[in-house]
Amino acid sequence: MWRMILNFLTSVFTLTERLERQERGLKEVERDVKELTAVVQRLVIELERLSEREASEREKFMLRVENQLLKAGRQLPASNSK
Repeated sequence: MWRMILNFLTSVFTLTERLERQERGLKEVERDVKELTAVVQRLVIELERLSEREASEREKFMLRVENQLLKAGRQLPASNSK
């Protein structure tokens, strides 16, 4: 009977220790997930900014092209169609 009680108490202490380790591990995983979430959010913001900058650069480029085309059109000699 003492052996059964000792085995039971050993099992309780062992399970308690394992549960505490699992809880510590879970807290570490939760912290890691929060950190990764923050990193992903920063990446999303950076990608949005990059997309906006790229759109702005494309728009400026197209305006420069249009400006050059208009300048080139004014520089063409008048056509001598008869």
